[in-house]
Amino acid sequence: MAKRQKAMNIYPGLAAEMARHGHDNFKLADIIGTSYNSVLRRISGEVQFELTEIKTLMATYNVSFDELFGETRKTQTA
Repeated sequence: MAKRQKAMNIYPGLAAEMARHGHDNFKLADIIGTSYNSVLRRISGEVQFELTEIKTLMATYNVSFDELFGETRKTQTA
């Protein structure tokens, strides 16, 4: 039996939306029309998401680009 790989998702917004909708990496692969291994490379930052994939994710989760892929930390200015 093949061991499932667990890749670290470097996009907290995407990870939050996936969790909110009960989606795993296999479901994400179905949504964007790619393989499971391709999803692992994308969420780890090894490979960039394609524009069509980003648009699909934004529509699926009904969120903006920044909500999925933006910087989550806010910096304070003095």
